[in-house]
Amino acid sequence: MLVRVLKNLAELNQALGEGAVAQQYCQQALALATELGIPLQAECEALLQQIEANQGDNEI
Repeated sequence: MLVRVLKNLAELNQALGEGAVAQQYCQQALALATELGIPLQAECEALLQQIEANQGDNEI
């Protein structure tokens, strides 16, 4: 499923320290999950919050 692939790419890029890229993939996954109304929506929302929090930590 494309949503899972996008979420996995977001997680991978986050682990590599590529927060901006991770955020883009996660936003795409979230938009698609929301449009399709699938359970991964909650996981994508949580991951996006985590990515954004990590980016905030890196700015300090």
